[in-house]
Amino acid sequence: MKARRIQARRPVFSLLLALGAVITLESATTVAESPDRPPAPPDSGAQASPAVAAEPSPSGPAKEFLQSGAAAEGDLIRNYWDPSTGRLRVMWQGVPAADRARQTTLWDVVMLAEPTYRMWRATKDEAYRQRLVGIWAFVKDNFTFEQLTSGFGHAPNLALDDTGWAAMLFMICYEATGDKYALDVVKAQIKGAYEYYKDGDVANGLWYPKKPPTHGGDASTRFKSLYTVGIVSAAIEYCMKTGDSELLPDTLAIYQWMETHLRRDRDVTYRGGLVSGGDLVVTVRDNLYWANFGERLGDPKSLVATGPLAANRPESIREAGSVSALFGNMGMGVIQARLYRLTGDRKYLKLALETLRALNDSPLYSNHGVYVNDRDAGDDALFAGAWVEEVLTLPGATPQDDERIFTTARSIQAKCHTEDGYWNPEWGGGDGWRSKWPTASTQHKRTVRMAMISGNPCAC
Repeated sequence: MKARRIQARRPVFSLLLALGAVITLESATTVAESPDRPPAPPDSGAQASPAVAAEPSPSGPAKEFLQSGAAAEGDLIRNYWDPSTGRLRVMWQGVPAADRARQTTLWDVVMLAEPTYRMWRATKDEAYRQRLVGIWAFVKDNFTFEQLTSGFGHAPNLALDDTGWAAMLFMICYEATGDKYALDVVKAQIKGAYEYYKDGDVANGLWYPKKPPTHGGDASTRFKSLYTVGIVSAAIEYCMKTGDSELLPDTLAIYQWMETHLRRDRDVTYRGGLVSGGDLVVTVRDNLYWANFGERLGDPKSLVATGPLAANRPESIREAGSVSALFGNMGMGVIQARLYRLTGDRKYLKLALETLRALNDSPLYSNHGVYVNDRDAGDDALFAGAWVEEVLTLPGATPQDDERIFTTARSIQAKCHTEDGYWNPEWGGGDGWRSKWPTASTQHKRTVRMAMISGNPCAC
């Protein structure tokens, strides 16, 4: 059995979150690679508050990125924590909002929690864990069990992606605090969301919009999405860390729908798939994933009624607009890696490595070696930390696969930091995202929001 040393890359909020983590902490993780048995999942089995280990003394890339991560975490604290109370500030659209009494959204909270979580896992520094304890207290202070687990289509469960991001948050908070209430919340929330968003049966996939056609939405809501990665990845993590498999059959059915309908791995003809009534023929084969899929979609702005939306322009993957999504491709790789570790079935290992190759080898996702922050600057880095820990550590991944993360992190560090401690969303430089907003004030607010979640320094 050969062991590969992985340098743990950990993020920091925005960019850090973004590429998360990022970063390699040599000697932080040793993954046993066996051709017969998958490595154990990170922290499989419920863990409450792991003992705090001595601070590692990394060198090389590990030291470089951990220092960048700590600096970015400092920006996060200065901008999002109230020094007078020691508590997280109430936010709106990703920006601290002094005029709002309570928090009503959770997507922005998970964007803060995820990089802090990765820094904690990288360093075992108790200060990071205590920050996560504070985030969980903030969530419980602002939301009831009913608000967290029902009311789909309304805050905080506005649409399927919001629910998925929240489920990821609850799993982070459980690991940091050991509070089983978080598990009660995430299980009830996922079960409720599957029931609300399913298209008759979970095997038919989940609708995306906050008011899907099964709950009174009009014909323009008939589409499903790669944003489903959030809730599916959290459900699998729940099964892995608790040993409770009740969610697994439905989750596998939803995942299989995504592989069948969103993966760009074969030629497909959709009879009557065009709004005009003609057939839609899709021939792209790069193993990336489509962002959205229509099913009898009645949207006058769409070319497609049934099939991948924007299937006529499969190479349209660029900053501030994309037919795919970086977070979605990374998220699918993470799901595949978790299923491999959970089941031992090597078909999932094969899929995870194909997703890794597709993303890292695609010229569409490379801006001079820097990942393209393509579809959603607010979410694109969300899976970077898990990608580093769970995909880049798979048997068959190589040290060369780490380089894209390193290059992106260094670019973010060099080109994206602002004087007031935020991070611009153009990871390779320029103003591709900010130029999309018509007025200076709108640009600023939107940029702050995107930067907050798109990449604190080192990550992406």
